[in-house]
Formats: sequence, structure tokens, C-alpha cells
Amino acid sequence: MQTSALGSTSTSSSGSTSAVPTQTLDENDFLKLLMAQLQNQDPTAPVDDQQFAAELAQFSSLQELQTIGQQIGNLASAQSAANQMETTGLVGKGVVFSTSQVPFDGANPVTLAANLPSAASSATVAVTDSAGNVVRTLSLGAEPAGMNGFTWDGKDNSGNTVAAGTYNIAITASDANGQTLNASVLEEGTVTAVTYSSSDSSSPVLIVGNQQVSLTNVVQVVNPGA
Repeated sequence: MQTSALGSTSTSSSGSTSAVPTQTLDENDFLKLLMAQLQNQDPTAPVDDQQFAAELAQFSSLQELQTIGQQIGNLASAQSAANQMETTGLVGKGVVFSTSQVPFDGANPVTLAANLPSAASSATVAVTDSAGNVVRTLSLGAEPAGMNGFTWDGKDNSGNTVAAGTYNIAITASDANGQTLNASVLEEGTVTAVTYSSSDSSSPVLIVGNQQVSLTNVVQVVNPGA
């Protein structure tokens, strides 16, 4: 039994290990194949000079591509690290982000916005619970293009304050011709932290209140109180 930094490893009782065949050919394998080709060529029909030169050119191109690939990988890693460090500058800043869920603390109204690509003749917001039951329907009426603020007071359609928790929220809107608009709900909050613990470590996740917000959902960065 042997112990490594990653835990314990074991060997067979015979003490021998079997070699694992490589799955790719490197430059040494290429040279061996080339030498074997030269050694086993037909003396009466030797390898054509142009063919030999072409094979050497392919080998040179392969080396260059491998080097370029390694350099690109290094650049990508450096850029990812730089992006992560740059994202920490958002801590303390306000962000406006698209969302499909909204937290309610059981008391304070929630301020949101309807983001419309063009003017809407009608827009309706539906708030549902975790089971998909409609809790509240808000009719916004006609709204211009852009961000249009609205407030959910935390009450259901009967006027009762709902329990604290996270609720689903969605907006449907149509233009004057009855065409459905690609509308979204926006929320604003202050970034309190940045985490890299997501499944894709190259994409930092912002912590806004009790929510995790992907950078791809951020539509605007603002100064708190501005």
C-alpha cells in the first residue's frame, strides 16, 4: 500500500504493473514511423523525394500546431483568471438583472421592472408559488419600450399577504398588432460577493441579497442610490 497526496494507492501482489498503451501519436512516434518507412523501402522503388519532403513538412506543421495550441490554452487560462479578478470589482455595486424568481421577506413590497423590446399595448405579470399556483396577477396595461418599473406588494389576488419565500414571476406582453413581445422581468440589487463555486468555474456568479445571479443575466451596472 502506498500513500499519495490524493489518498492511498495500491499495487498488485506480484509487484508488477502493466503499461497503459498511449492513445495518441507524438513526434517521437512520427519519427519512428518515418525511419521504419525508409529502412523497409523497396530498393528498386525508393521513396520519392517530393513525397519525403511533404511528410517532413507535415511533421513540421504538426509541431507548430501543437505549440500554438499550448499557447492558446495558456492565454485562455490567463484571460479567465483576469476576468475573475475583474468581476470582484462589482462587489458593492448595484446591478440590474433579468430574473424568473423573486424573494419576498413577508413584509416589504418588491420593486421590479418590465423590460420591453418595443411598446406594448398590454402587459401582464403573473406571480406563482413553488407548486405553480397563481398567487397574484398584475395588469400593467400599455407600456413604452424599455424598462418600466412596477411593484408587487407581496399580496395575493384576495388582498392577503403571502408567506415569506421565493416566488416565480413571468411577464406576457403584446404589441398593437397582437404580436407577442419577448419581454422579461428585471430586478435591482447590490452585489455583496462573487463566487466561483458554480459548475463552470470560469463563469463567476454574483451574490445579490440571497440570490445567485449569472453574469449573462446582468443588463446594467449602477451605483447604489443613483
